[in-house]
Amino acid sequence: MSAPEISNPALVLAGAAPGIGGGLTTTAAVAVAIAAAGPPGEGVVIAELGCERARGPTMLATERARQLERTLSTAGFEAAARGRLAWLRLGDEERWPERLSEAIDAAGPLRAVLLHLPASRWREALEHERLKPTAALLRAELPAQRSLAALAVGELGARGLRVRVAPRAPGRIAARRAFAESPARFSHPPNPPSLTPFV
Repeated sequence: MSAPEISNPALVLAGAAPGIGGGLTTTAAVAVAIAAAGPPGEGVVIAELGCERARGPTMLATERARQLERTLSTAGFEAAARGRLAWLRLGDEERWPERLSEAIDAAGPLRAVLLHLPASRWREALEHERLKPTAALLRAELPAQRSLAALAVGELGARGLRVRVAPRAPGRIAARRAFAESPARFSHPPNPPSLTPFV
């Protein structure tokens, strides 16, 4: 029997073009926007590939985010509830695509999973039989990286992915809101206006 494929929830590959920062903050801001736009019972997960340490939970988090934290932790994953999101740490190991698939299976109903990964690992994610990404979020400096962004958009679009390019990262205050977004404190989540949610 073949291994199950990730087809639901939406799987968004996210990261920055080589040589620039802001990929993770942009990913977090878009994840918060997706979570805020969806039904309360549908969770959103940010999976970080290769981060050195797992992130800690925040004091204020939604019940769905806390439920995801408990469920994933019980299943043996490093997860933390932060605002509307559950953050999942993936070790940079050979079996990381399988581990991601297992985490999604364990999590239950989800609206979206945003997989933040370095540029060097995108092709692996695109070609792995267990992963079926539906969209991509690329942080790139424009116009300096316009040619690189155009090539990436063309290739990803040819694979059937919806693509958004973020020409700038969230500012410092918006970035702090995205990393520790609190539903009780912020009535309007950080939502880059040029980045339409993918789901």
